[in-house]
Amino acid sequence: MAPTAGAAAHGMHPGIASALVHEHLTALARRCDAAAEHLNTLRGTVGGLGQAHGGWTGPGARSFRARVERHEHDLGEDVERCRELARSVRWAADALAERIGASETAADLGGPLLAVLAAVVGPGLPGALPSPGAR
Repeated sequence: MAPTAGAAAHGMHPGIASALVHEHLTALARRCDAAAEHLNTLRGTVGGLGQAHGGWTGPGARSFRARVERHEHDLGEDVERCRELARSVRWAADALAERIGASETAADLGGPLLAVLAAVVGPGLPGALPSPGAR
């Protein structure tokens, strides 16, 4: 994700890009919650139609009731999927914020620590440290 965020916002501080991604994920979770509420309202409307026509015993009545029950059930599953998606997106947003906070804390600690090491070891420190890809 970091290469994509870096490419999309060249020169932007990674913390700012991450905050924007977090904001978008949180907004997506809210939209999923709104969709779940909308589907739940629709489910209630379908159920109400089934109850309003519950006394009907004419031709096709059983088929109508079966369809209403199936649609009610399907809408209930859709509501749960939307809610689960909202929970997953919120979890991802929170995990992202936590990882960004941890990396920013490490960067905040790493700078002064590197300066102390450079003062102790001397000017040869940057060349003496192995690069992460050198292993």
